[in-house]
Amino acid sequence: MNKNVNKDNNELFMNRKEQIIEKAKILFYKNGYDNTSMRELSKATGLSV
Repeated sequence: MNKNVNKDNNELFMNRKEQIIEKAKILFYKNGYDNTSMRELSKATGLSV
């Protein structure tokens, strides 16, 4: 069971990581890297700062 839990957690982590990266790409394209804040990224991803 422990291996399954670790595998599930790893998959969830990787999915969330990909979601964050995709939102960051969109914001960087829209605003530019230097003009994108962590606050904007957290709002777009639903994460807290």
